Amino acid sequence: MRKIALAFLILTGVSVAHAQIAPNPAPPLNGQPGQPAGPLTITGRLPDSQLAITALQYKGAWNAATNTPTLANGTGVVGDMYAISTSGSQNLGGGSVSYVAGNYLLYNGTVYEQIGSGTAPSPANPSAQIGTSAINGTAQTFMRSDAAPPINLAITPTWTGAHAFASNVTVQGLLSSTNNTTPAGPTNSGVALSAAPDVADVLFFDATQSVNNRTYEAIAFQGCQQFRFKNDAGSAAIPWLKGCGGQAAGVTGITSNSGSGSWVHTGGFSVNNFNNITLTPSISGGTPTISSAGGNANVSLGLATQGTGAIVLAPGGTGQLVVNASDIQAASGYTPANAQSLATKAYVDGATGGGPVLASGTYTPTVVYNSGASSGFVGTFMYQRVGNVVTVTGTMSIAVAGAPGSSGNIRLSLPIASNIGFSNQAVGFGTTTLQVGQGSFSVIGFSGDNSASLTIWSANTNSNSYGVTFSYTVQ
Repeated sequence: MRKIALAFLILTGVSVAHAQIAPNPAPPLNGQPGQPAGPLTITGRLPDSQLAITALQYKGAWNAATNTPTLANGTGVVGDMYAISTSGSQNLGGGSVSYVAGNYLLYNGTVYEQIGSGTAPSPANPSAQIGTSAINGTAQTFMRSDAAPPINLAITPTWTGAHAFASNVTVQGLLSSTNNTTPAGPTNSGVALSAAPDVADVLFFDATQSVNNRTYEAIAFQGCQQFRFKNDAGSAAIPWLKGCGGQAAGVTGITSNSGSGSWVHTGGFSVNNFNNITLTPSISGGTPTISSAGGNANVSLGLATQGTGAIVLAPGGTGQLVVNASDIQAASGYTPANAQSLATKAYVDGATGGGPVLASGTYTPTVVYNSGASSGFVGTFMYQRVGNVVTVTGTMSIAVAGAPGSSGNIRLSLPIASNIGFSNQAVGFGTTTLQVGQGSFSVIGFSGDNSASLTIWSANTNSNSYGVTFSYTVQ
């Protein structure tokens, strides 16, 4: 009867349920264990020299953050194994490597290699795992691809929680949402999609700005495309520009909101098919305005009001002309600035008592007597102003000393002050009134004291009565 030898071999990392040694019909060639076709050892085992497995020796925990104990490629014993206790990055001689707590470090005689703990696919077998469908092991809720393996496109991945990507993400097709909600407190830029209500929301977060001034939003909401500013909590939004409508309905409305700031446009601005503009003052009872600025400040407008509203023309901010449904009149308090101004009825009525454009009155001039002239009587003079020209008339008696035919000079004060810069700013003449031909005079302006200068010629030395008439300009 032939003998049958049975052996059970238990090796680290190798499990052999059972092995059957075939019957040996003949003695071994050399009868030595460890030789080709040789027998087992006397203990019934294979010689250790025939096993190509290096024993693993657990050396304890290793801190990857501090490299404790100190490890380096090229040092150690083949099979040394450490459990990574703290995550970190170290350069053991082959470049910086990130080590994860829970994994193992194994020395292969040349370098230390990191081995996963078994909670994720091994880096040596980077088949993808998606959703709850297992491809190479226990089902996972995340996807890992260390070497860009083929992905089963028939599987629809379901991700839960937030996922971060260290590089760009390229999407070919549409981003759609079924039940996600807009984040209440965004801290980064991104795209948020919501299904209830249907919202497509793009958020831009600027961390350099102050609190509640850091989130900018572009959103399709309530039938309008809106650009908005949001607070940090995402609970309030100011739409600074909103366009409503659609392809079928067309543009049904555009609304802008510059708040307490101003809307400034640089460059040409053209509006086609423009029918009306509605100005609503921000303060109740205020007056909306349209201003023109720049080198050419002319504005051409066709204006119409609703109801009993009035149009007030106010260049420079001061109301001058009011146009309402029944009348055209001067604005309250308007005073023409110069002779070319359009005088209003209210201004003319008010000017009768001494206004600057149309005025009249009486006065007694102050007389300065120069050499050769003296006065015996000065009557009440009358004056009238139209625009900037003043006409003065009156009577007075003047005597000229010296031989008949001699001349004298006097100066009369003016009823309305003027800055006489030249003699031709005043002109006039006169003659005796009771004894015609006994004397005459001429009038010019005198800049020394802003007065009218009269030069008199007399046929005698008597005190003759003269009728005085002269005009001057107000400067």
